[in-house]
Amino acid sequence: MESVPPSPVPGRNAPCPCGSRKKFKRCHGAIPEPNRLVGRLLDHESKLQVFFTRDMMLNQLRRDCPKIAESFDRLWGSELEKISGLMSRTLMQLYAGRRVAVAQEDNLRLACGQLLLNATLTYQAAVAALRDGFRLQPGILIRNLLEAVSTVLHIFTKPADLPRYLAGTLPSPSTISTAKKVLPPYGRAYGFFSENYAHIGEPHRMDHPLVVYEDPEDPAVRFNLMNLTWTSWLLFVTSELVFLDFSARRYWRHVDENSYAYDPSPEERRWLARFLGQPEPKTDHHEA
Repeated sequence: MESVPPSPVPGRNAPCPCGSRKKFKRCHGAIPEPNRLVGRLLDHESKLQVFFTRDMMLNQLRRDCPKIAESFDRLWGSELEKISGLMSRTLMQLYAGRRVAVAQEDNLRLACGQLLLNATLTYQAAVAALRDGFRLQPGILIRNLLEAVSTVLHIFTKPADLPRYLAGTLPSPSTISTAKKVLPPYGRAYGFFSENYAHIGEPHRMDHPLVVYEDPEDPAVRFNLMNLTWTSWLLFVTSELVFLDFSARRYWRHVDENSYAYDPSPEERRWLARFLGQPEPKTDHHEA
């Protein structure tokens, strides 16, 4: 989108009336070429004539988003480094575990590992969206990711359903109740993201302009970072369960065949509280 003041216009070398301090010819006086023009709209309040051009979306992606990403890194780069560190541990578990699963022809862990690796890419897409200025979309992506996690938790603890999953006849919503039982904190998160992101919730009723980040306390960004931090932990703890025999066992212990207990130590609970920036939900150990 490009805009220029309607007639009468200032001289080409005069300051642009938009207040940018640029010459008019280098700012809003740069009227788009006819073959780029889609339409125009007169904004009476700002006294500008708004031109809609064919390359609006490309300009946002190629020109604006890199600038927005730079502003994000400047304000919240340390937050990205924190969650990146945990995601690296998650990927290490997944790749190491899948190598063993391939060697052992363990179809259950191969299926779970594939789901989780795809979920990590969805997670990275959510991070990239927020970094590029998209404030609403990370929650939508996280909501999709939650069903991938619930499917993993379901088929891993109920391996008799693996053939249904592989055949495409296991509806992912039917796995939610299992995930809630296996990992208690999951239930509250799933309910929240379903209400607000899978369906049209409060975030959809707000404006989300694609602009450079300026406020280090931007509530939308802070909220998204909190969700992304928790989700990075969810991916880690789920991957640990699937490949428990090859991990440090920070959150789970093996009870018997296909039965596991979510039972983090007091030290791990304290670490989690620091990592999330809030107390972990108080839960006793749960067996799945």
